[in-house]
Amino acid sequence: MAALAWPLKESKAKRLLSELVQYKTTISLALTSDLSRDIEEIRNDMLHLRTALTESQKREVYNWLHATGFCDQMNGKNGKLVDTVASGSMVSPELAKLFGISHRKSS
Repeated sequence: MAALAWPLKESKAKRLLSELVQYKTTISLALTSDLSRDIEEIRNDMLHLRTALTESQKREVYNWLHATGFCDQMNGKNGKLVDTVASGSMVSPELAKLFGISHRKSS
């Protein structure tokens, strides 16, 4: 009788093991999906922070230039100078990057 019971228990054990493998696969897939979504959210948050910081830096420089009267002086003396700087032809690569304008060497 014991010899007959083992084959029945073995098939049940194999079936249960197969179910466990399926559950494990499902849980792994769900965790991978959650992690992927979390990574994407972190990436988007970092891009947002980078943009916000850049905008904040732009605003800070703009406010500083206006507070010193630099923009008013340049516009009063030669309106074209501010346009030239704004176009990027007289801006260093660093400032061009900061203000989001294309950098061109002056001719």
